[in-house]
Amino acid sequence: MNKTLPPLINLVLVSLLLVGCSGSVQKYRYYVLQPLASGLDSNTNGSVGINPVIIPDWMDRQSLIWSDGLFRLYKSDLDRWGEPLSRAITRVTAENLNRLTNGTFITTGPWSQSQRPEHTVDIDVLSVAKESQRMVLDVRWVIKHKNKVQAIGHKQFASSLAGLGTADEMVEVFSQLLLDMAEEIRQQL
Repeated sequence: MNKTLPPLINLVLVSLLLVGCSGSVQKYRYYVLQPLASGLDSNTNGSVGINPVIIPDWMDRQSLIWSDGLFRLYKSDLDRWGEPLSRAITRVTAENLNRLTNGTFITTGPWSQSQRPEHTVDIDVLSVAKESQRMVLDVRWVIKHKNKVQAIGHKQFASSLAGLGTADEMVEVFSQLLLDMAEEIRQQL
């Protein structure tokens, strides 16, 4: 007596197994940082260039990740960045500065020596932390005018989280902290 199942039954069983496994696919949520500057400030003398922002390796991931302000990191597996975080911070900072400087020519690097802007800004994000009910952006920057250091800054920008600290709220507050940083840099240009 032949104890193998007919091929049609095997096909049905394999199909049912595959359908059952496909029901557990997780849906990702994607986020982008947004420039929030709206008011126009005074014009800056000369062009301004933002070099690609440097972020710590632990932040250079597709998933949203933050520290607790001390030694621990937290990651949201379902919440992801819609673009590389370093590029997003560079883009948002350049757009915030553009809006804050009444349309001063703002560009992002790298650029050739002949196209180098009068002012350049190097930004180094040290961390993004969620501490209790607030977010903290720890960042330092160097502003150069015609390749000579004009200003050096280091500051922790903080803002309260009004709600439960969801990914939506954290990304919105992160965008606000980038505006706060751009306003500080604007004052030093």
